[in-house]
Amino acid sequence: HVATCAAASVDYDIQEKATRSLQDDDSSCTDIKCRVLLFALKGGEEFDDAESFQSKALFFLEETLLDGLTIEQRSLQQVYALMCLYYATYNVANDGFMYTGGSPGPWALRSGWGSSDDFCTWFGVTCDGMEAQPIIFMLDLSKNNLSGSVPAEMGLLGAAAALLYLDLSGNPLLYNAFEEGTAWLGDLTSLTELDISGSSFEYLGVPSFLSRELVYLDFGSTLWQGPYDSTPFVGMTKLETLDMNGITFVNCMPDDIANELPALTSLRLDNIVTGLQGCSLDFLGNFTVLKEVWLDGTDTGGASIPTTIGSLGDTLEVFSASSASLNGTIPTEISSLDDLTTLWLFNNDIGGTIPLSINGLNKLEELFVQGNPRLGGGLIGDICLLGGLNIGSDCTTSGGRMVCACCECCSVDDCAELVSEDGQRTDEPTRAPVEAPLTEAPVAEMTEAPVVAGTEAPVIAEMTEAPVVAGTETPVVADTEAPVTEAPVVAGT
Repeated sequence: HVATCAAASVDYDIQEKATRSLQDDDSSCTDIKCRVLLFALKGGEEFDDAESFQSKALFFLEETLLDGLTIEQRSLQQVYALMCLYYATYNVANDGFMYTGGSPGPWALRSGWGSSDDFCTWFGVTCDGMEAQPIIFMLDLSKNNLSGSVPAEMGLLGAAAALLYLDLSGNPLLYNAFEEGTAWLGDLTSLTELDISGSSFEYLGVPSFLSRELVYLDFGSTLWQGPYDSTPFVGMTKLETLDMNGITFVNCMPDDIANELPALTSLRLDNIVTGLQGCSLDFLGNFTVLKEVWLDGTDTGGASIPTTIGSLGDTLEVFSASSASLNGTIPTEISSLDDLTTLWLFNNDIGGTIPLSINGLNKLEELFVQGNPRLGGGLIGDICLLGGLNIGSDCTTSGGRMVCACCECCSVDDCAELVSEDGQRTDEPTRAPVEAPLTEAPVAEMTEAPVVAGTEAPVIAEMTEAPVVAGTETPVVADTEAPVTEAPVVAGT
């Protein structure tokens, strides 16, 4: 509770400063710094250090926006936030490396960043297309070798822009820890999709200040680790996809989580590091529109497939729980899942006999139950008449107990070509493409900016000079192939 209050205090400060800068009359300002001070999070103290990422971002604005007093304030704030992110995560070390064991380096792709080009054309940035007052609604820097920490200035995009989509996944050297490092997420109140999977974000549980507009949330393979309860999800009535793959639990999934997530259609709980030993899976039956469940590779400690799964008969399409230490039997209620296309239960300890009623699931495309030596019964009925159905089991012909007249494979080894060796899925849940509020601006071509030999600084394209921040070692290098001969034009001027 104390931590949440502290975060709220920080969030309010950022939001208040950002919003005020868009409302205040800045006509008395005679330079860029004066205008930036209207939303600077530390009131200007951040510029006392010439080597701070904020100072470098300010210097960029002063040197690049030759006619900076005419740029619209909203655009100025967005460019400042982007450049703070750039300088804070480009070849920057942090405490997170104790977990990742890596070392920082340049961004993989950075076309346009740090240039006088319209910021809406910078790599990974997408705007709504309005020329006069462009607004960033999408930022995708996934798998781009970001390091350091995402700065609090990212929260400025919550007021200056309408950021709907943020993807920082696949950047393992990106480390943001606890309240201090993640509070800025609370200012992105319009976010509908957030993906930080595969990063080194660290938090005790799930932050309670995430956007209530989220439709897609993926923090798989991060350090957002348990205990978990349903409190952070209160009000997330629009959330459809929740991906918690590869995280560390210290408790069971709360029984009432379905009450807070009435729109959830996809739930990933696969490869949970600590497993879910001693936990019931009955909570799955409390969802009402769930289509996909992944439990592969998560040690459930001998849990059973819940009989309540039958309540998802109108919606469930995928139930994947291979190598999950499942016990018990396959409940007959599973035959109620009329839309089921995929049932992966291989490499468990399921016993009994496979329900005959499973032969009535006429939408099945994949049924794999091999690696359950105690499971018997038969797959010999109508199910064998389904075209394109792949079936794998421990057949009697291979020493197993399953009578199968139409199996593609009849043992774990025999089925290895149809499923991955570790019993995990190779496909990923899909998300709907994000649509611009109005019309999309063109996205910059995904090409890598040149690197000047012998330097570690980012190359800044399309500038005729190579200004250097006083007292720093971060040169801004001109792009000799594309010199600028006229004053640069930034969107919103």
